[in-house]
Amino acid sequence: KSSDVSRYFYTSPAYTIGKNEFAAGTQGFSYSNLKYGITDNFSLELGTSFTAWIFQVPLVIITPKYRFVDSPKFKFSAYASYMTTLPNSFDNNSNAFLFGITSTTGNESGNVSFGVSYGVLEGQFLDLPLFQLARAKYLSARTALSFDSQIVSFGQFIDDDIGFFYNAMPGIRLMRKEHTIDLSAAVFGVSFNGEGEFFVLPYVGYSINLSKLKN
Repeated sequence: KSSDVSRYFYTSPAYTIGKNEFAAGTQGFSYSNLKYGITDNFSLELGTSFTAWIFQVPLVIITPKYRFVDSPKFKFSAYASYMTTLPNSFDNNSNAFLFGITSTTGNESGNVSFGVSYGVLEGQFLDLPLFQLARAKYLSARTALSFDSQIVSFGQFIDDDIGFFYNAMPGIRLMRKEHTIDLSAAVFGVSFNGEGEFFVLPYVGYSINLSKLKN
């Protein structure tokens, strides 16, 4: 079985792509990426958002990830995302970093991932921890269930209210050789002092392991 089952929509698992492997993927129109495995433990990802480009915000994201622990049932990795907007008609450009750690417990057939990350925007540390929790489980050699969720608190920046943004994405993954298709119902919500709103959107993701095309 493939550890690609842990490639969730947004949550970053502790798995890394294999050495000299090359993959491409997209999560709806919100994020698309290319990945390359420099070693079995170190990978590099280049991403962007086509939605941002449509609104004339040329976004580029570069994410190196290194796996420090690689035992049969536990993996631990750290990553750093550099996000920048290229000069455009609205302003010059903005720069931000996202530093995170993530762990995955279990094996490639079924596992749980948990991560936390912090951001730095224009040199200022943002005390806004982003928590991630995800689960993956094979049903068959070609089908897997997945669930990932994120929550970030930001109430301390708005009159000391208690506020947070969250999303939850239960889904099913269909796998065929080097191709995978993800189908999900994405729940996005925001809450202030116990009151809030949420909405649900259908979500589709796709990825291809370009290395396997050579075989």
